Amino acid sequence: MSDTPSTKEAIRQLALRNRRAMPSEERRRRSRRIVERLFATAEFRSAASVAFYASWKSEVATHEAIRRALAEGKRVWLPKVATAPRRLLLAPISDPDRELRPGAYGILEPPPERAVEVVQAQVDLVVVPGVAFGEHGERLGYGQGYYDRLLAQLPDRVVTVGLAFEVQVFPCLPQDPHDVPVQLIITEERILRYRPGT
Repeated sequence: MSDTPSTKEAIRQLALRNRRAMPSEERRRRSRRIVERLFATAEFRSAASVAFYASWKSEVATHEAIRRALAEGKRVWLPKVATAPRRLLLAPISDPDRELRPGAYGILEPPPERAVEVVQAQVDLVVVPGVAFGEHGERLGYGQGYYDRLLAQLPDRVVTVGLAFEVQVFPCLPQDPHDVPVQLIITEERILRYRPGT
């Protein structure tokens, strides 16, 4: 996508407009294609323990992916927002239809009593939402910094994967020192792989 705006906020607004402009059935269809690509990657197939996000509004849908991963025998974790200090915890789930409840910002979350710090979760792969992504792994969220803090805590061995519709991907994004890139970006059309230092 050409003509990328120069500021994070302008990119955020453009990406959100692009995503919301998609008819809901088209979003569902493209989400299914993205999930199929995710499950076909060697990184996902080899991961025994995966952290997903619970999709919200016009994000790439993950609820069926969560159920499928559980059915395939993977250990599945979902984030729980903690506000003091502001960060994401992770909690294991086994039945998303029964266990999840609306939490911070109205997003479905696991029970708080199960939540642990990210470093205790022992995940192999983390599926990350985003408002916009750059082709070199850059990620732009909603501006609260929750996922940047989570990603910064992960051991190097953990694979990080951003899910996005193609209309959310730009040639590059402005970055600040605290921004943490992802290693894979999966859209309905392609898989982009990025390793820091490459």
